[in-house]
Amino acid sequence: MTESAVQLGFTSRLSELMAHGVPVRKAVRDIGSACMAGQKMQSLCAEIGRGLEEGRTLSSVLASCATVSFPRWYTAFVGAAEQSGCVGETFSFLSETMRTRHKAFSSFVSALVYPAVVMVLCFVASVWAVCMYPAYFANDSLTYENGAAGSFFLSGVFLLCAVFFSVLVLKLVTQPNPCVSLMHVLGFLTGNGTSLRESLECAVPVVEKNERLCDAVLEIRERLLQGEPVEKAFSEQLEYAGFGSAAKIIASHVAFAQSDSESNVFERTAKTLTQKAEKLRASVLSCEQPVLLCCAAVYMVILLKNTLMPYLIGGGTGI
Repeated sequence: MTESAVQLGFTSRLSELMAHGVPVRKAVRDIGSACMAGQKMQSLCAEIGRGLEEGRTLSSVLASCATVSFPRWYTAFVGAAEQSGCVGETFSFLSETMRTRHKAFSSFVSALVYPAVVMVLCFVASVWAVCMYPAYFANDSLTYENGAAGSFFLSGVFLLCAVFFSVLVLKLVTQPNPCVSLMHVLGFLTGNGTSLRESLECAVPVVEKNERLCDAVLEIRERLLQGEPVEKAFSEQLEYAGFGSAAKIIASHVAFAQSDSESNVFERTAKTLTQKAEKLRASVLSCEQPVLLCCAAVYMVILLKNTLMPYLIGGGTGI
């Protein structure tokens, strides 16, 4: 099992057992002794069990774990849960979060299949053309006006750029939005009794890969300590970090929450942003295949016109 698979399996199983009232120590032993547990899972549970027997907190044990390296945001969550007393709910949330990230990665890999197929087919067609009709490529210079080799080269560059751009866009729309992750974190922690200041501290490791958003979170915390209103602090800093849409949404939700004390501003914002991201993702994925198919068609037309057509008409210089 890979390290990420072990992390997900351990978190999911632990959240299930704790949801049924099983204490942490017993739950860890049960996971390690299960017949389906692999060697790495058994080693992980044994190491965690030893740390708990020594009287250490679960968050400190996970942070120093040698068998599997848990991310900093993960251990920060567990530490906050130990202070607020919602460990079981936290592991359930962590399990769902890790599944969402794994699903996003799987979605990106699946979306890459079509560009990969297009590239392979075009490469095979190119090799076939060069091998079957070498005379049309042997003496041409690499300019579009001077024949088959030039047009073939430029069309190949065009196709490579199209596929590269497609992969870049797919990565952007399939990876988790850091602002959505931030809102989910704040919504969960504040909803389980953690203060907003402490929630922001736990959220820093979650968004640390996005430097501007991480700086914005730290600045929001400082402004809240100075007594600045939540709406103003979040709106200005999210706008600074490049998440203008989220800034407007959270501002409207804060205004709504003032008349509805039951409303969780951050969770509502996360749901709204998730819906917008899903619509964008669906639109991009629906356009991916037609766009790449058109690019491949242009490539094949140029290739065939400079190989098959000159052969059929008894010669030619290409386009």
